[in-house]
Amino acid sequence: MAERFELAVRCSFQARIAIVDHEGICRHPHGYRFELTVTIAGEPNAEHPWLMDIVAIERILDFSIVQKLDRQDLNTIIAYPSLEGILLYCINTLRDELPNISRLDLEAPPRYRVSWQPDFKTMT
Repeated sequence: MAERFELAVRCSFQARIAIVDHEGICRHPHGYRFELTVTIAGEPNAEHPWLMDIVAIERILDFSIVQKLDRQDLNTIIAYPSLEGILLYCINTLRDELPNISRLDLEAPPRYRVSWQPDFKTMT
């Protein structure tokens, strides 16, 4: 039986958002420090017992997420910058570069987190 591993790598960025149709204080511009954790899964390479080079994952996260979102007003980048909206942006951005993503977690510590996992039952 083959071994299955999961490897998680985290990046962080700071950004400003405003949920303009929100009834409460979130409709006003405010900022968060976000932490995105990408988890990839699979069998380790037989030649090199790893799923993927961690530094390569870090570079992808830095180029595709951090450099684009850090210190930005996310309302100018993402149509609806709720936690779910930001996570959808990250999913769509990373899906092609990291096809073996098994989970994405976006946190705005210390209180908020949203997670995503692909629906493996419907994937072919």
